[in-house]
Amino acid sequence: MNGQGVAPLAGAFFLLAACGGGGDGDNIDRNRVQVMSQFDGADPNANGEDTPDAVARLYSAPDGQVRLEMTEGPMAGMVILCEDSAGLSCHVNAGGVGATGTGSLQHRLSGRFAYVGTFAVQHHNNGTTYNNTHHVHGANPSADTHRVRLPDGSRQFDGQFVAGAGFGDTGGIATGDVMIFANFDTAVVSGTMDGALNDGAGPEISVVFNDLALDRATAGFATTDASRITFADARAWGEIDGAFYGPRAEEAAGSFSFGNDAGGMSGIFLACQRGTTCID
Repeated sequence: MNGQGVAPLAGAFFLLAACGGGGDGDNIDRNRVQVMSQFDGADPNANGEDTPDAVARLYSAPDGQVRLEMTEGPMAGMVILCEDSAGLSCHVNAGGVGATGTGSLQHRLSGRFAYVGTFAVQHHNNGTTYNNTHHVHGANPSADTHRVRLPDGSRQFDGQFVAGAGFGDTGGIATGDVMIFANFDTAVVSGTMDGALNDGAGPEISVVFNDLALDRATAGFATTDASRITFADARAWGEIDGAFYGPRAEEAAGSFSFGNDAGGMSGIFLACQRGTTCID
């Protein structure tokens, strides 16, 4: 994890284990996905840990459903089965982590090669309800298996983001445009997010992030101690985690959670190499 501090909008914040390693973007296990989890701070499953060892898997299920399975870590054994569209109720099996009430796929963006989604779960434990959220990015489970070969030089990716957000006295859903700029020669990723809260009825949102580190072995990128995030024209602290998808890195997808005294947001993004359209 980076050294930028605790993410906002949640009591506990975990980055769950990532896609498999290997050569230049070699996706050995395409069902393993990155999950950025936000736990209710009082949920005993959080255990006060900053970086628990955890793994999740994403599958394409029959009849257009998507299945997210926590296989290791604080929510191991929990399975979420949803229709592959946002705003619908999901079937949740809590496995070994206690009784679970309801779940929903709050947001999702699907590309030809990448998939991002925000899953919300009401988790019941010993008579108490906790609201936990899981932001997922991974290979589109309905796409063909492929190895990601990162190009040389620089590429720009344009797409969309969606997040739960708070800014001043206003809260709600932030949506807008994301731009990712990747220098594959220097292994550095930067970008911007520009949008607004509540379909433009709320305040405008502006984010700039610089110096995310690219790992050529996994085709992933993430904040480090050297990274800088600016939210509402002020320094913010938190995490951005993403990866490139597609045989020629046609798509960039990821999750994020960051904030400062002005507010913050946590969510997902999906972007396509400039000049192409990839978002379903």
